[in-house]
Amino acid sequence: PVVVCNEKGEEITPLPLFQDQYLFKKTRLITVNHPVTTRGQRDKLLIDFNADIVDMEAFTIGDLARQNRIDFHNVKIISDYANEQTTDDFQNSFKIKIEKLSEYLIKYLDSCL
Repeated sequence: PVVVCNEKGEEITPLPLFQDQYLFKKTRLITVNHPVTTRGQRDKLLIDFNADIVDMEAFTIGDLARQNRIDFHNVKIISDYANEQTTDDFQNSFKIKIEKLSEYLIKYLDSCL
């Protein structure tokens, strides 16, 4: 399961995407309101919030879903490593990583049928 938190310490736990949650490791994700473009920023956030990854979207989307009583599931693709190469990594690899994630999810869903 994933726990999504923000810099205020608020938490949301998304609903499981699949019944077989053993496929995914337990992850704590910190959502911030600003790009993280240095290793120092990233490492401080990971330590301060006992997090595994950093993003800029999940908490806001989850919070809006909760407020509107909409089920919230969270699938993340890491498009950069929140460091000095963030902008280049994102621009150069985002499309490829989305395609790989899509392929993986389709194969997994096919195996569930």
